[in-house]
Amino acid sequence: MSNSISFQSRINFVSSVDKYAAQKHLNLGNLIKFDLDAPLYVKSDDFHTGSIKTCTGGGFTDGVSKSLGFHWLDDVENYIHLNNMCSCIFNVFKNENINGLIVGGKNIKSRNYSMNIVNDVVDFFKKKVKHLSVFQEHLDSYGGTTYMYNLKNDTWTLSTGYVDKLGNYRPAQNMEDLKKCYRQILIADNDTLCFSGVEVPKESVKAFVKTLLPG
Repeated sequence: MSNSISFQSRINFVSSVDKYAAQKHLNLGNLIKFDLDAPLYVKSDDFHTGSIKTCTGGGFTDGVSKSLGFHWLDDVENYIHLNNMCSCIFNVFKNENINGLIVGGKNIKSRNYSMNIVNDVVDFFKKKVKHLSVFQEHLDSYGGTTYMYNLKNDTWTLSTGYVDKLGNYRPAQNMEDLKKCYRQILIADNDTLCFSGVEVPKESVKAFVKTLLPG
């Protein structure tokens, strides 16, 4: 394995949907679609996707030469073939030494397969990918995530938020906001967490994640 492999992805939550939209126009990359006739994966140096709500999305990278994104609809067809879909990721990378990010899922009665898929995807890759960050199960009934990835700077740019008690949409701007957006959060040890480009100290991230662990 090459010593140049990074394992230090940057995860940057932007402070507003407008700012994210502006960034996306600078480098659209390849759009990952999630309708039934769309490809299951996009292998590219940069890609983006939106409307990850009950779906499961994310991607994998070696941080140097290869990156792949996905956005899987939460339907019965994908649930049936899920293990094969997950296994196919390694046909691209040929080894398990990769960075990964997974986001999505929502616990609502109208989408029966949403939590089954995101839970199984997270469980599958936790066993096979050492460096994995996870933002699992949107808590807000309107909650969703949009992301873009750029291999050149090994950066995930995400946008998410929640609706406050007054009914106002609030974009996630800090770690406490993330707790209102996702039920389960895992930040890989070597990943860097940022908000609007400002890096959160590693010690603070570790302490934050520790408070979310069961027990």
